[in-house]
Amino acid sequence: MALSPVGALLIAALLLAVEVGLKGYPHSSFAAFGAKSPSANVDAFYMFLYASNLKNSLGLMISFGIGHLIHHWIVVHCSLGILANANFFVSLAALAIVNTFLFYWVHRIMHSPLFWPVHKVHHSATEMNLITNFRNHPVNITIEVVLYATSTAVLGGSFAVSISYYILNGIYQLLAHSNFSWDLRHTHFAFIQNWLLLAPEEHRLHHSQAEPHWHKNFGVVPIWDRIFGTWQECEQNEALILACLICETKPCWPHFRVYGK
Repeated sequence: MALSPVGALLIAALLLAVEVGLKGYPHSSFAAFGAKSPSANVDAFYMFLYASNLKNSLGLMISFGIGHLIHHWIVVHCSLGILANANFFVSLAALAIVNTFLFYWVHRIMHSPLFWPVHKVHHSATEMNLITNFRNHPVNITIEVVLYATSTAVLGGSFAVSISYYILNGIYQLLAHSNFSWDLRHTHFAFIQNWLLLAPEEHRLHHSQAEPHWHKNFGVVPIWDRIFGTWQECEQNEALILACLICETKPCWPHFRVYGK
């Protein structure tokens, strides 16, 4: 999520309100906070870190500013502006294709032995709700800074294109980590779920403890998983046990002991 803390929180607040309207308060993410769900409380903690900009500051300190230095170098030396004069929708489509491709491979690399100790913080959630996407190690901010700087610098495009993409991506990332379901596979819109947008149930499979689900469904767009052999469809009403079982009730600890036992 590359939106500013204020922008991300406004989107989250809007979606939370919509969720209450559609599902009712007892079945909403709001109802999970408090004693009812320790996992949701940890998500709220990480949302506070993001909203207060502490997560960005922690990421800057832990990574010694390396990501921001790389970001600056990319912006200065790799600004090609390929789409500087392109149509808005052409630019938006091109940015989406490039960013989802980069996201797929960065996410896949985050599951490698080197980066998993950082990324497993995100996978520690035992249940999903609309703010679970905020549950990320501060070093993830550094990685996102480099990821989005690369595509923006090389492609160029207007501010309107960039902010439109980040808003749409921000909405999608929150929904993908929610407990919503949008099973379109038996409708006329099946191609959307099969090729264009990973459904929340398919992303929940990515968070599953079951070994056959490990390293599956990395992308925002299923087409990349299909091309690179990591796609797995979630069976209808399939029961999934989530989380990699780390430090569930101690959200600060993984930041400073990521390579510990």
